[in-house]
Amino acid sequence: MKRTLVSLAILLSIGASAPMASAKPAPKPNPCLLSPAQNVAKSYHGCNFVRLGSSAPSFAGADLSGFDLGFANVQGRDLSGANLVGANLSHANFTDANLSGATITGSTASVVLLNHVNFGRANLTGATFEGAYTYYVNFSWANLTNTNLNGTTLSHATLATTFMEGISLWGVTSDHVSIAKQGSTLPTGFFLRKGVIQYCVSKYSCFAPTPSA
Repeated sequence: MKRTLVSLAILLSIGASAPMASAKPAPKPNPCLLSPAQNVAKSYHGCNFVRLGSSAPSFAGADLSGFDLGFANVQGRDLSGANLVGANLSHANFTDANLSGATITGSTASVVLLNHVNFGRANLTGATFEGAYTYYVNFSWANLTNTNLNGTTLSHATLATTFMEGISLWGVTSDHVSIAKQGSTLPTGFFLRKGVIQYCVSKYSCFAPTPSA
Protein backbone atom coordinates (compact mmCIF):
# COMPACT_ATOMS: atom_id res chain seq x y z
CA MET A 1 0.00 0.00 0.00
CA LYS A 2 2.81 2.38 0.90
CA ARG A 3 4.55 1.61 -2.39
CA THR A 4 1.38 2.46 -4.30
CA LEU A 5 0.98 5.77 -2.50
CA VAL A 6 4.61 6.66 -3.11
CA SER A 7 4.28 5.86 -6.82
CA LEU A 8 1.17 8.00 -7.10
CA ALA A 9 2.88 10.88 -5.35
CA ILE A 10 5.84 10.67 -7.74
CA LEU A 11 3.55 10.65 -10.78
CA LEU A 12 1.58 13.61 -9.48
CA SER A 13 4.75 15.59 -8.81
CA ILE A 14 6.06 14.87 -12.31
CA GLY A 15 2.74 15.92 -13.86
CA ALA A 16 2.66 19.13 -11.86
CA SER A 17 6.18 20.10 -12.85
CA ALA A 18 5.79 19.29 -16.59
CA PRO A 19 5.32 22.45 -18.71
CA MET A 20 1.92 22.85 -20.35
CA ALA A 21 1.87 22.54 -24.13
CA SER A 22 1.53 25.98 -25.73
CA ALA A 23 -1.70 26.57 -27.63
CA LYS A 24 -1.34 26.66 -31.42
CA PRO A 25 -2.05 30.07 -32.97
CA ALA A 26 -5.31 30.29 -34.83
CA PRO A 27 -4.84 29.97 -38.62
CA LYS A 28 -5.06 33.23 -40.53
CA PRO A 29 -8.28 33.61 -42.55
CA ASN A 30 -8.04 33.36 -46.31
CA PRO A 31 -8.38 37.00 -47.54
CA CYS A 32 -10.03 35.76 -50.73
CA LEU A 33 -12.97 34.46 -48.67
CA LEU A 34 -13.52 37.66 -46.69
CA SER A 35 -16.30 40.05 -47.59
CA PRO A 36 -15.15 43.58 -48.53
CA ALA A 37 -16.32 44.82 -45.11
CA GLN A 38 -14.20 42.16 -43.34
CA ASN A 39 -11.10 42.60 -45.49
CA VAL A 40 -9.14 45.11 -43.41
CA ALA A 41 -6.07 44.79 -45.66
CA LYS A 42 -8.18 45.81 -48.68
CA SER A 43 -6.39 43.25 -50.83
CA TYR A 44 -7.73 40.55 -53.13
CA HIS A 45 -4.45 40.47 -55.04
CA GLY A 46 -4.20 37.27 -57.09
CA CYS A 47 -7.46 35.81 -55.75
CA ASN A 48 -9.16 33.29 -58.03
CA PHE A 49 -12.85 33.85 -57.37
CA VAL A 50 -13.82 31.38 -60.12
CA ARG A 51 -12.11 28.57 -58.25
CA LEU A 52 -13.81 29.62 -54.98
CA GLY A 53 -17.23 29.28 -56.58
CA SER A 54 -20.11 29.84 -54.16
CA SER A 55 -17.63 30.49 -51.33
CA ALA A 56 -16.45 33.72 -52.99
CA PRO A 57 -17.63 36.99 -51.41
CA SER A 58 -20.40 39.05 -52.98
CA PHE A 59 -19.32 42.22 -54.82
CA ALA A 60 -22.61 43.62 -56.11
CA GLY A 61 -22.98 47.11 -54.65
CA ALA A 62 -19.91 46.53 -52.46
CA ASP A 63 -17.45 49.18 -51.30
CA LEU A 64 -14.16 48.17 -52.95
CA SER A 65 -12.64 51.65 -52.96
CA GLY A 66 -8.86 51.51 -52.77
CA PHE A 67 -8.80 47.70 -52.98
CA ASP A 68 -6.01 45.80 -54.70
CA LEU A 69 -7.48 43.33 -57.20
CA GLY A 70 -4.32 43.09 -59.27
CA PHE A 71 -3.91 39.72 -61.04
CA ALA A 72 -7.27 38.55 -59.60
CA ASN A 73 -9.63 36.33 -61.57
CA VAL A 74 -13.01 38.08 -61.34
CA GLN A 75 -14.45 36.27 -64.35
CA GLY A 76 -18.23 36.25 -64.49
CA ARG A 77 -18.66 38.12 -61.18
CA ASP A 78 -21.45 40.61 -60.50
CA LEU A 79 -19.95 43.98 -59.55
CA SER A 80 -22.97 46.04 -60.55
CA GLY A 81 -23.15 49.27 -58.58
CA ALA A 82 -19.84 48.55 -56.83
CA ASN A 83 -17.59 51.35 -55.61
CA LEU A 84 -14.13 50.81 -57.14
CA VAL A 85 -12.82 54.34 -56.70
CA GLY A 86 -9.02 54.30 -56.67
CA ALA A 87 -8.87 50.49 -56.92
CA ASN A 88 -6.00 48.62 -58.58
CA LEU A 89 -7.41 46.33 -61.28
CA SER A 90 -4.20 45.83 -63.26
CA HIS A 91 -3.67 42.45 -64.93
CA ALA A 92 -7.03 41.21 -63.60
CA ASN A 93 -9.42 39.05 -65.61
CA PHE A 94 -12.91 40.59 -65.76
CA THR A 95 -14.22 38.43 -68.62
CA ASP A 96 -18.05 38.28 -68.59
CA ALA A 97 -18.19 40.50 -65.48
CA ASN A 98 -21.11 42.85 -64.85
CA LEU A 99 -19.86 46.34 -63.94
CA SER A 100 -23.02 48.21 -64.86
CA GLY A 101 -23.53 51.27 -62.74
CA ALA A 102 -20.17 50.79 -61.02
CA THR A 103 -18.00 53.76 -60.01
CA ILE A 104 -14.42 53.26 -61.18
CA THR A 105 -13.14 56.83 -61.01
CA GLY A 106 -9.41 57.16 -60.54
CA SER A 107 -8.84 53.40 -60.75
CA THR A 108 -5.88 51.78 -62.47
CA ALA A 109 -6.66 48.86 -64.76
CA SER A 110 -3.58 48.58 -66.98
CA VAL A 111 -3.28 45.42 -69.10
CA VAL A 112 -6.63 44.17 -67.78
CA LEU A 113 -8.75 41.60 -69.65
CA LEU A 114 -12.25 42.96 -70.35
CA ASN A 115 -13.97 40.44 -72.62
CA HIS A 116 -17.78 40.74 -72.82
CA VAL A 117 -17.88 43.20 -69.90
CA ASN A 118 -20.94 45.36 -69.27
CA PHE A 119 -19.98 48.95 -68.28
CA GLY A 120 -23.47 50.29 -68.94
CA ARG A 121 -24.02 53.57 -67.04
CA ALA A 122 -20.73 53.08 -65.17
CA ASN A 123 -18.64 56.07 -64.10
CA LEU A 124 -15.07 55.63 -65.36
CA THR A 125 -14.04 59.28 -65.03
CA GLY A 126 -10.26 59.60 -64.89
CA ALA A 127 -9.69 55.84 -64.80
CA THR A 128 -6.60 54.33 -66.47
CA PHE A 129 -7.18 51.37 -68.78
CA GLU A 130 -3.88 51.70 -70.63
CA GLY A 131 -3.01 48.59 -72.62
CA ALA A 132 -6.28 46.85 -71.71
CA TYR A 133 -7.79 44.13 -73.92
CA THR A 134 -11.47 44.79 -74.55
CA TYR A 135 -13.67 42.57 -76.70
CA TYR A 136 -17.44 43.02 -77.03
CA VAL A 137 -17.49 45.59 -74.22
CA ASN A 138 -20.62 47.63 -73.64
CA PHE A 139 -19.91 51.27 -72.69
CA SER A 140 -23.49 52.46 -73.32
CA TRP A 141 -24.35 55.55 -71.25
CA ALA A 142 -21.01 55.24 -69.43
CA ASN A 143 -18.99 58.27 -68.38
CA LEU A 144 -15.53 58.06 -69.94
CA THR A 145 -14.57 61.68 -69.22
CA ASN A 146 -10.76 61.98 -69.02
CA THR A 147 -10.42 58.19 -69.15
CA ASN A 148 -7.07 56.88 -70.36
CA LEU A 149 -7.51 54.23 -73.08
CA ASN A 150 -4.04 54.64 -74.56
CA GLY A 151 -2.75 51.46 -76.18
CA THR A 152 -6.07 49.70 -75.61
CA THR A 153 -7.47 47.06 -77.95
CA LEU A 154 -11.09 48.01 -78.67
CA SER A 155 -12.79 45.24 -80.60
CA HIS A 156 -16.57 45.19 -81.08
CA ALA A 157 -16.98 47.92 -78.45
CA THR A 158 -20.31 49.72 -78.10
CA LEU A 159 -20.03 53.44 -77.32
CA ALA A 160 -23.70 54.37 -77.52
CA THR A 161 -24.51 57.69 -75.83
CA THR A 162 -21.16 57.65 -74.06
CA PHE A 163 -19.60 60.75 -72.49
CA MET A 164 -16.03 60.98 -73.83
CA GLU A 165 -14.82 64.53 -73.14
CA GLY A 166 -11.06 64.51 -72.57
CA ILE A 167 -10.74 60.77 -73.29
CA SER A 168 -7.26 59.68 -74.39
CA LEU A 169 -7.14 57.27 -77.35
CA TRP A 170 -3.52 57.36 -78.53
CA GLY A 171 -2.24 53.98 -79.65
CA VAL A 172 -5.72 52.43 -79.71
CA THR A 173 -6.19 49.39 -81.93
CA SER A 174 -9.83 49.11 -82.92
CA ASP A 175 -12.27 47.22 -85.12
CA HIS A 176 -16.05 46.86 -85.30
CA VAL A 177 -16.53 49.79 -82.90
CA SER A 178 -20.02 51.29 -82.90
CA ILE A 179 -20.88 54.80 -81.77
CA ALA A 180 -24.37 56.28 -81.58
CA LYS A 181 -25.03 58.97 -84.17
CA GLN A 182 -26.24 61.25 -81.40
CA GLY A 183 -24.99 61.67 -77.85
CA SER A 184 -21.46 60.32 -78.35
CA THR A 185 -18.62 62.40 -79.74
CA LEU A 186 -14.97 61.40 -80.09
CA PRO A 187 -12.31 63.99 -79.17
CA THR A 188 -11.27 66.58 -81.73
CA GLY A 189 -9.39 64.99 -84.63
CA PHE A 190 -10.69 61.47 -83.96
CA PHE A 191 -13.22 59.85 -86.28
CA LEU A 192 -14.87 56.48 -86.66
CA ARG A 193 -14.48 55.02 -90.13
CA LYS A 194 -15.96 51.58 -90.86
CA GLY A 195 -15.70 50.58 -87.22
CA VAL A 196 -12.11 51.75 -86.82
CA ILE A 197 -11.08 54.79 -84.75
CA GLN A 198 -8.72 57.02 -86.73
CA TYR A 199 -7.00 60.35 -86.23
CA CYS A 200 -7.27 62.82 -89.08
CA VAL A 201 -4.97 65.79 -89.61
CA SER A 202 -6.99 66.77 -92.67
CA LYS A 203 -9.91 65.60 -94.74
CA TYR A 204 -7.63 63.41 -96.82
CA SER A 205 -5.06 62.33 -94.24
CA CYS A 206 -6.26 59.86 -91.59
CA PHE A 207 -4.33 57.14 -89.82
CA ALA A 208 -4.33 54.93 -86.74
CA PRO A 209 -3.88 57.05 -83.61
CA THR A 210 -0.33 55.97 -82.85
CA PRO A 211 1.34 57.21 -79.61
CA SER A 212 3.65 59.45 -81.64
CA ALA A 213 0.80 61.17 -83.54
